[in-house]
Parts: sequence; structure tokens; C-alpha cells
Amino acid sequence: MLTIYMLLLMNVGFIVRGIQASNTARVELLISDNTGTRALYDSNLKTGPTIRILNSTNGAGEEVASIQAKPYNSTFSKAVTDLTVNNTYIIEVYWLGVKVYHIELNITSTDTRIIIAKTNTTLVQIKLFDSRGVTPLENATVNIYKQLSLLASLTSNENGVVEVLLPYGTYRIGEIYWGDINVKPSQEIKVEVDAEPYVHISINCAVYDLRIVVKNLAGEIMISGVQAKLFRNGVLLSQLSPTTYGDIFFKLLPVGTYVVRIEFDGSLINETIVFLDEDKYIQVTAEMFPQVTIYIVDGDNVVVKDAYLRKIGSQILSPLQGPGQYTLPNVFVGKYEYIVEWHGKNFTGSISINKTTVYLKLPLFSLTIDVASESTLNLAEFSITVTHLGIRVLNASLNQTPIKVSRLEPGVYHLTVKWYDYTILEEDFTIHNSTFKLLRLPLHKLRMRIVDLNDQVLGNASFLIKLPNGTSLFLQTNEDGFTETIYLPEAQYYCTVIWRGVEVYEETILLKEDLMKTIKTSVGSYIIYLKDLWGNPIRGARVFVYIILSNGTKILIGNFTSGDGGEILLLQIPLPSTPTRIFLMIKFYGKDFSKMLQIIGSSGASTYNINLDVVAVLLGYPINLLETVIILTIIISIIVGIMVIKHILEERESGIVIIEGLEQEEKEGLLDKIRRKLGREKEEF
Repeated sequence: MLTIYMLLLMNVGFIVRGIQASNTARVELLISDNTGTRALYDSNLKTGPTIRILNSTNGAGEEVASIQAKPYNSTFSKAVTDLTVNNTYIIEVYWLGVKVYHIELNITSTDTRIIIAKTNTTLVQIKLFDSRGVTPLENATVNIYKQLSLLASLTSNENGVVEVLLPYGTYRIGEIYWGDINVKPSQEIKVEVDAEPYVHISINCAVYDLRIVVKNLAGEIMISGVQAKLFRNGVLLSQLSPTTYGDIFFKLLPVGTYVVRIEFDGSLINETIVFLDEDKYIQVTAEMFPQVTIYIVDGDNVVVKDAYLRKIGSQILSPLQGPGQYTLPNVFVGKYEYIVEWHGKNFTGSISINKTTVYLKLPLFSLTIDVASESTLNLAEFSITVTHLGIRVLNASLNQTPIKVSRLEPGVYHLTVKWYDYTILEEDFTIHNSTFKLLRLPLHKLRMRIVDLNDQVLGNASFLIKLPNGTSLFLQTNEDGFTETIYLPEAQYYCTVIWRGVEVYEETILLKEDLMKTIKTSVGSYIIYLKDLWGNPIRGARVFVYIILSNGTKILIGNFTSGDGGEILLLQIPLPSTPTRIFLMIKFYGKDFSKMLQIIGSSGASTYNINLDVVAVLLGYPINLLETVIILTIIISIIVGIMVIKHILEERESGIVIIEGLEQEEKEGLLDKIRRKLGREKEEF
């Protein structure tokens, strides 16, 4: 109940000192406000005015009674007393400690006296609203002060109205309590009460509405499963769920600091401190996504399509999605423990969810292998194997590089590189993340310089290296006799040198380190002099030079023309064997000659003289000794024949002269003899 502060001691009933009831008159006092329409009584205060009765007969003003008025009707409160006849009385009405009415009354008879007392009071109506002046505040408490003294504490009705009859004067509206919080506006509120019919005051108090909308991180309004709890000083004031539109309204909250806790399915998802000094709308963003897609990936962020998410946080999943991909509804931001199954093995750990797409990375890493090698060999001839705990995880050829093996577990791995039956590289290495491994094969440099027996370089010679697979590397020397530099693994190699189609060198090399070597081959330079039977040089002969191999095969080395001295210079002739047979096909003025030489390879220049069966060149044709004899015989025969004919002709001329003097028969006989003789000579010739 509200406290009532009164300035005078109020007594119920009355006392008339030393007066007998038979000598009294009944006095009824009907008390109202200054308009005479409202009873001076306050149901809020549950009290009426106090009436003091003073006996002023002797001028002393002695108090003879103090009574409390009772409710009578809506217009008057009523006080009844009996006063002694033949006395003068002063009747004073006090309200809230203030004298609001007085009258001097002379009692001369015992007749009942009715006095209508319009007091110096005015109805003051105070209407209390929220800060917007819209909603009335029911059961609010208003403190009214007279100067510094608390005059009354009044409670508003269901319409937020406080009505009180106040004596004329100036008053101050003090604290206005809504609940236990003072919601009076900061400005001073004074009330001037005078003879007006009533005084009306509207006060917008520091009482506000709080509207809350809860959204997830996608900006969607959350309704289902959401509940808001409002606390002040640790005390739960109210708890509400969103409307169908997603609004949460906490109305008519006194100014102050509040804690708003938002729960989703019973779990706290947000706590916000709000200082309410005006109507406020706050949007609470719950650290929750409407859905989150989780991709299970390996160390290279590639989805592992055969992995299954079995558990995330407290939620146990069945592989209804994916595998490798899962979409979960209403997921809070946070850290979650997980279990992922892959190939019968469980991976456990924690994952932070702070976005709608999350990559759950398993400790499965890739191994990428490439080769840094200057080898001229075909990398397909090299094989690589990688094992882990005795299990082979890679078996490939190096020509497939870069080679990538995915989803390897952390640990120690063993690598082996082979070249046919030769193990050229072997090592252990550790994988603890995706690894790029650049292999540097242990190869040795090999370069050859090829010269002949006289240390003269052989340009464009062929150097062949036989490989373990039976094939050969073919290298060509440059003009300085050098092969290109090649890189080969440690091994034994059978090497040969081919010069002008003939093998002139062979050797087996054990390559254990870089090798630069000069090879002296069976290649020599020779001078052949062509001469006739008389030792004279044969110039301009065309000579074709062949090497005869051990199997009888002839290989053409080149063709040459003899010089003025009959010389033929055979430079860097291959000598496949010792001795080497060289076959010469010589064409001289349309006539063919053949010669066979045997050359023993040695350093230094060697000369060979070849005499052709040529005696002379007759009419552009070389003739040998037999032909010379025949020609000479023919010439001699021709000369003899000419001489015989001449002799015959001379005899014939002399015979004609003799015949002319003979008879006819004698002429014919003589002519027959001459013919026969000529015929014999011709036969002899």
C-alpha cells in the first residue's frame, strides 16, 4: 500500500469536553472540492480529510474535537459531530496536512446543522504513458512533493491515470516508478493548483519497447526453434518466441540495461547487452548458417569421393550424401570434432566452421616426382618404385614424369630408380605434406675425342655405345673430333668407332666417373704413286679405293684422280684389320686396271708404288706390252707390204712395154703368168 504522509494527527470520532449530549446540536459537514462536485476523499490514499473543531466562545480557540471524514457519495465526504449549544466554534478542514476550508459557527439551538464545505482543492489528473505517449502505464507509482516533502505516493489505474485532489499551491512531480525503476523524464515537472475546475497533466515516461529480429549469417529471419529471454540484474523478466513474421516484442520496459539471450532449440546462440533509453530495434545475428556444405578433401584440396563423414560434433551421420560431400542444416559457427572413414580407416580431428562451404582436409598427401637430368637416354628405360611399410605405392617409368601419386599417408617412404638391372638411385624420404621431389640421377659425363694413327682428328666419325637393352647410342664427332657430352649411369659399355662405314676401334668402358678420353683409331693416311712400265708417272687416272673386310665384303672408301706425279693421296683410310687389304679399281683412258694392296696400320705417312701395264698412250688409248708388240708387228708388215707392192708395180710397168710388140696369143699368155705371180705374192704377204 502507498504511504500517506499527513501533517496533522487525525483522530477518528470526536470528543466534546464537559458537555452533556442533551445540550448539543448535530452538525453534518459535507466536504467537496472547489467545484462542489467531487468528494474530498481519495480511494487511492484510502483516507478522507481531517476536521478540527475549535471552541472560540471565549476567544481562546481551544480544540474540542478532531474527526476524520468518511466516504459519503461521489460528491461529498461526510463528517458528523455534536456541538454544545450556545457556543461559537471554528471548523477547519485539513487535506494532506493543508487547511483547505474553515468556517465559524455559532450554535444557538439543538437543531441539526448541515454545512456544505467547498474546499480549496482541485482535482489533479496525471496521465502516465510510455515514451511515445501511446500506451498508458498501469500500476505506475507517482511521488508528489510539496516543496521538499513527499506529499503522496499514488498508483495509476488501468488507464495509466492518477487522480488526486490537491490543495491550492505549487507541487513537484517526483519519482515515477514503473516496477522498481524510476522512469520519470529528466526534466522538472511542476503542478500549479488553483481554483480551476481541474488540472490535467500527461507525462511520457522513460518506458520503451524493444523489438528484436533474429537472423542467421545468411541474412534469413529465424523463427522456428528461436526463443528470446530478457534479463535485468540477472533476473528473468520475460521470454518470448518470434511472431509469424519473425518479430520479438518486449514492450513497456523501463529505462535501463538489459541482457537479451537468444536460444535455438534450447542452446544459447547469442547474448546481447542493451541499454534501453529509447524505443529500439536490434537485429541479432546468430552465428549460424542455414546450411553448410562440407567437402572432404586431401592435402591438395581434391575431393575424396570415397571418404565418409561419420560424425560431426554430436551429430552422427549416415552416408546419405556424397560421399566426399555433405550438406548440413542450421550449423553454428564453431569448432567441431569429426570422424571420417576412408578405406576402413578412421580419421579424427576438429574443424572450424565459419563459412557456408568448409573443406575438411584429411592428412592424405600427394607425391610429385620429376627428373632433372641431362641424360640423352630415353627415360622410358628408367623405372621408379616407391614403397611404404613394404607396400608398393608407385611403379612407373621415368618418361611419364612428372609422376603424381595422390592420397599418401604421412610416414617414411623408400624410393628406388633402376636402369635395366642397374640400381642407380636409392633413398628414404619422409612425407608430412604434399611433396614435390626433383630427382637428380647420378649420371657421369662422357665425351670422346677421336683421332687417327697420326693424331689427326676425325671429323664426322661415328661413336657407338652399346646399351644394356642391346640398342646403341650414336654420336657424331664435330670438326674438332669431339663427340657431344652425354650423361650415362654407372655401368659397363661396349664402344666402337665407325669411320667411313668401317669399324676402326672397339673397347669396353667401365664408367664410374666423368670421362674425357682421346681414342686413337685404326685410321691412316697413305700415298700411292701410279707409274707405267718404264717408271713414268701416270697422270689423270681415276682410282676407286675399296676396303676388303674379313668376310670379303668390299666397301668403297672414295675415288681419286692421280696427279701430275702420278700420286694418289689417301687420307684417313680405315684399317679394320692388320694387315688391311685395299682394292684399287683404276680407270685410265677408258681402260680398267685393278690392284690389291696390303697395308699394315702404323703412324706416319706410308707410300706405295703401283706400276701399271702401260707402255704408252696411243691415240688416247693406253697400250700394254703385248699390244705394243702386236702394233709394231702390224706396222712392220704394212711397211713390207708396201715395198712388195711397189716392186710389183715397177715390174708391171716394164712388162707392158714388152707385151705391146707381141701377138695376141702371146699377150694373153704373158698376162696369165703375171696374174699367177701376183696371186702368189699376195698369198705370201
